[in-house]
Amino acid sequence: IKDNYDTGFLFGLFLGDGHAFLNNNGKTDIGCVIFYFGITEKEQRSIDKLSNIVKKLFNKTLAIKKKNNMIIAILY
Repeated sequence: IKDNYDTGFLFGLFLGDGHAFLNNNGKTDIGCVIFYFGITEKEQRSIDKLSNIVKKLFNKTLAIKKKNNMIIAILY
């Protein structure tokens, strides 16, 4: 991964709103990165921007879920 605006945005957002999970099920390592957003946040653009950056950098799609008062973006 090259250092540029996209990676800075990704890591900055992770430091402010992210959580990482890593585990081993006995056969392989499994994990995910989760980003949390308030359900009432006006900045839906942050979630869209995060999705676009993840697609661009890793060719992966975020799973977006609404739970209680949060929007959760998960990268498996």
